[in-house]
Amino acid sequence: MEWLSNLVKSKELEEYKREAASTKTRLQEFQTNLERLRAELTQTQSDLDTARTESEKLPEIQAELTTTKAQLQQAEASLSQAQLQLAQYQETYSDLVTTKTELKEKEKELEELRQQLLVTQETQLELTATKAQLQEKETELEELRQQLLVTQETQLELTATKAQLQEKETELEQLRQQLLVTQETQLELTTTKAELQQTEDWVELLQRKVKVKKVIEFPQEDKDLLWGFGIISPKQKTEVKNGALMINGWVVGKKTAVTAVEIYYGEHLLEKTPINQPRPGVLKRFPEAEQNQNIGFQTVLSVVGMPPETELLLQGILADQSRVSLGKIKLSN
Repeated sequence: MEWLSNLVKSKELEEYKREAASTKTRLQEFQTNLERLRAELTQTQSDLDTARTESEKLPEIQAELTTTKAQLQQAEASLSQAQLQLAQYQETYSDLVTTKTELKEKEKELEELRQQLLVTQETQLELTATKAQLQEKETELEELRQQLLVTQETQLELTATKAQLQEKETELEQLRQQLLVTQETQLELTTTKAELQQTEDWVELLQRKVKVKKVIEFPQEDKDLLWGFGIISPKQKTEVKNGALMINGWVVGKKTAVTAVEIYYGEHLLEKTPINQPRPGVLKRFPEAEQNQNIGFQTVLSVVGMPPETELLLQGILADQSRVSLGKIKLSN
């Protein structure tokens, strides 16, 4: 409202300014007329002086002088009035200048207030936005608090569950240890039973009688390989005791010495025994053979668990790694 009042006052000052300018113009006109009248008065006086010399023109000049004086008085009155108006207008103009100065100050103050109002409005907008953000943050904080509360409850539940799980794991570990001990005991029991069964079976097999049904010495087709061959034991129709079959014999090579004897069951090599025993009495039967060589062999072969009918093949290995079949032993139980 003060700003509007200043605006109205500014318009009034502009109006006063225009009136003062008009009055000043009129005053200048009055001054011009006054100067003109003064010039005329001077001329009139000059004329009067001339007229005095010319007495016959005195009345006319006096009349004209009277008129001029009246006009001069009128002009002086107008001039006084104009001077008064000019003083009033000057005072009004001074007030106008003062009012303009005040108006400028007010406008400056108003501009400052506008800037402050703009800043205030921006601050208000920023405050509103900040309040909205604060509200959002408070809402988010409340949600986080709720989530934290749920998380804390979950943590407590998790801690309790972990404790229960630890107890269960401890109990499970104890049961595992017990089960392991039980399994080891069971395994040991099974092993013991198996060993006992094997022992019983082994004892049974040891006690089972094995008979030598037949001992066969093969005739030598190639007479150049051997001087002779013989199986000293086992003897035909003898019984094998405790599952151990003693095989004892001799073989004399002719072109080359025999180094070992192999015993086969089918295609399976059961035993390989070296020729490392002297048989001087046997060698005397072959005077053409080297008399200082070893020709005897002896080994013990387990026959525990053998099939009811078994054939063992004896085969000689010569020094040149050639082989020659010697004989077979037939067993039964």
